[in-house]
Amino acid sequence: ILFCLEKIEELGVSLTEVVQFYEKFGECSKGDISIEDSIKLFRKEKEKTGKSKIYLDKSIHSYLSPFSTHVGRETLVSGINEKMIEDYVYKTRKNVSPRTKVNLINQLSILFNFLIKKGHLKFNPTQNIERPKVLKKKPTIIKVGDLRKLLDRGLKDGKFEEVTILVLQCFCGVRSYESGRMVWGDIDWNRKVVQVRSEVSKMSSHRICEIPPNCFEFLRIVREN
Repeated sequence: ILFCLEKIEELGVSLTEVVQFYEKFGECSKGDISIEDSIKLFRKEKEKTGKSKIYLDKSIHSYLSPFSTHVGRETLVSGINEKMIEDYVYKTRKNVSPRTKVNLINQLSILFNFLIKKGHLKFNPTQNIERPKVLKKKPTIIKVGDLRKLLDRGLKDGKFEEVTILVLQCFCGVRSYESGRMVWGDIDWNRKVVQVRSEVSKMSSHRICEIPPNCFEFLRIVREN
């Protein structure tokens, strides 16, 4: 009792506030779970519902797993608080861009909301964390002449994979991370279209992109070589 009273004093809250907090956020229906096990459960459930593997890989590899390593893989999610997250985002990862900081907080928020829905958590510790301001930059556009020089140099140097990825992005509306996961079989040479399969697409949706004549000519040169 004395230990708990000392902790309450350190936190600057009253016993009444502690009881009210427990009534609202206490005891989870499915019990506590470690941060590492929660990430595994998150992946399993999202894959089952058809969530894009590309999205899951990026979310877990870039954001969730590093955080899990930082706080300790066996740390229970109920023990993760706002200060721990803020220290990680604004101190441990202080050198990353504001956009990355926002993404990190958002991905953790998605995970914690998932755990609340599954009955492993009652409170999302990210909900009151301030997101850094992200300044929108003017997009840079490569000039037609510069692109032509780049592609010609790529063909000359035998950089056929790079040329293929570049023309798919520039002429067919294929995203950068999509083009890197595509295969030659995705190109229909007779219909002059390229398919972006659902397992490759960001939105897990299958789409067909028309290959314009200039793009098709570059792809033909690559195929011949």
